[in-house]
Amino acid sequence: MRKALLLAVAVAAALAAFAYVQFEQRKAFENCKLTLVDVRVSELGLTSAKLTLVIDIYNPGSITATLDRAEFDVYADGTYLGHGTIPQRIDIPPNATRRISVPFEASYAGVLSVLKGQRTWTIKGTAYIDTPFGAIAVPFEVKK
Repeated sequence: MRKALLLAVAVAAALAAFAYVQFEQRKAFENCKLTLVDVRVSELGLTSAKLTLVIDIYNPGSITATLDRAEFDVYADGTYLGHGTIPQRIDIPPNATRRISVPFEASYAGVLSVLKGQRTWTIKGTAYIDTPFGAIAVPFEVKK
């Protein structure tokens, strides 16, 4: 009986430690810096353009930062181009930069007016950090 109790306490402690580490990694994302590196035209269709957003995520912290997913809106010179997502989990090592390429589709209604020349690109969104106690929403804005 005593061994079973010790085993249960050990398992509970291990689960608590695991949950704490996971929580800290996700909380560390709040200190990350996002930089829009490039916006590339991947494909031109009849009604829309497929763009690739190249984003650097810098983690200045001492532990791995985790982004579980994100949703965002893209603007060029204030013109709304559309909504996008980062559906997959991304881990950013401590004191390192992780470059990601995010596909994004924009309707021509907004694209045609902004593809000419230099533009100010803005990405406004929310990163979601999953925890054992629910998701934490972290708003972000990136300009280039």
